[in-house]
Amino acid sequence: MVNANHNNVHATFHMLCIRVHAIQIPDVIGHMDEWMARRDAWCYIPVTEIHSVMEAQHDPQYRSILNSSDHFVPYGYFLMWLGQRKGFALGDAFMSQN
Repeated sequence: MVNANHNNVHATFHMLCIRVHAIQIPDVIGHMDEWMARRDAWCYIPVTEIHSVMEAQHDPQYRSILNSSDHFVPYGYFLMWLGQRKGFALGDAFMSQN
């Protein structure tokens, strides 16, 4: 099986050269259901916060892994705030304290 490369499914914004998908968990679950039903590829979906973005600044391989994910789901106040600030309708379900 190969990576499904579903990166173009949802709008994105960038934070320090990391592509973050402007997506919420219900949409992610819907995409996962579709992908599992097809059984034709594997998918990688990190749900992570600003710390991972900062670590990727020092590790090009890690940055590549994050940027090649099918969905990089924003978690934590800062990434959610940034997405909202860029005009995306992201709720506050994942606005934990960082």
